Amino acid sequence: MPSSDAPGAPGEKRVPPAPVLAVIIYVGLLAVSFVALGIGFAIAGGEPAITLVALVGLLPGATALGLWQGNRGSRVVAILFFGVLPGLLLLAVPSSARAWFNPDLYPDGLDDLDLDDLENLDDEAPGIADRT
Repeated sequence: MPSSDAPGAPGEKRVPPAPVLAVIIYVGLLAVSFVALGIGFAIAGGEPAITLVALVGLLPGATALGLWQGNRGSRVVAILFFGVLPGLLLLAVPSSARAWFNPDLYPDGLDDLDLDDLENLDDEAPGIADRT
């Protein structure tokens, strides 16, 4: 059973770093836009098939939820399907965004992440030598 101070422990409130939050907001707004557009078409009495636009909002909605939870697959979907902005924010930003999706590489957590010691990160991370 995991201890209460372990990353991802039940009941622990983790908040993503700012670059990940920016992508979550961007992708979440796309989801809300598609759903609102589909509902608007339904209320306006338009073609019933056009209301399926609301279903298109499920992809960005599920992606935003996965990003909040730290799922790596959602990171890939956001980079591939939602433009340059998510790609830049999730790939070319400080290591806090990368640590959100790879907590095993940062055993001390995001709060103690020292950006000056990034050169020694591979030596300190457990299990890195086993992966090569």
